[in-house]
Amino acid sequence: MTQRSKKRWTSAAARRLCSLAHDAPSVESAVQTLVDELLLGVSCPPTDLDAIMARLNVKTHEGRDGLFGSGALLREGDGLKIVYSSQLSYGRKRWTIAHELGHAIFEKTGRSPPRHGRELERLCDMIATELLLPRKYFGPLAEERTCLDGVLRLARVFQTSLSATAIRFAEMSGVSVFETQSGKLRWGYGEVRSKFDLASEESLVRVVSSSPNCDCGSDEMHLTFRNRTRRWIVEWQRIGSADRRLFMLRLPDSLC
Repeated sequence: MTQRSKKRWTSAAARRLCSLAHDAPSVESAVQTLVDELLLGVSCPPTDLDAIMARLNVKTHEGRDGLFGSGALLREGDGLKIVYSSQLSYGRKRWTIAHELGHAIFEKTGRSPPRHGRELERLCDMIATELLLPRKYFGPLAEERTCLDGVLRLARVFQTSLSATAIRFAEMSGVSVFETQSGKLRWGYGEVRSKFDLASEESLVRVVSSSPNCDCGSDEMHLTFRNRTRRWIVEWQRIGSADRRLFMLRLPDSLC
């Protein structure tokens, strides 16, 4: 399986993050260093976000009206407040809080902290992932099984959404995951990316088309990625609404 290529970071937010992490050599190592420090003495899994908020002097508030998006970080006296939508599921609420805690980390880096930009949002997503699904805790558990059932179990253990857990699982184990809604690709990680044309693989189309007929299932097929045809195992599970499915693609020799 291919992994995401190393991203070249160019923003002031990325430079500030590396500086904050004792001049870390990369953004990835900076995120790891900063979150590891925050997690010292914090219960996990699941990550005790209340303990992290106390360390950063951040409070939370459930917003009911006029909130743009799933959450926001606001100034409140000498501290910070995370306002999140009342419509969020429990897993999504934890993700929103963890993402805004990433913004809180930047707010505490000195004068004129970065507050806007695509790279900043991506960095806060990386911080959220490391907070909720820490590599040092998630990695050993992910190695025990490489199948969709393992993702479902880990989502319960870490109290995270299936999509966030699946992407972290794929990132660390080398499998591919993707989600469909009404038979169309919503997102993908690994061999099946967001711009992948499902129609190019008849076997995969057949499975995606038949998946709404049952809540879960598995199949084997030959698929071609980057001009190489191999035998794959595909598993799927209904998530959320009736027309959403989470899929995993793995090689037959993967552990399960």
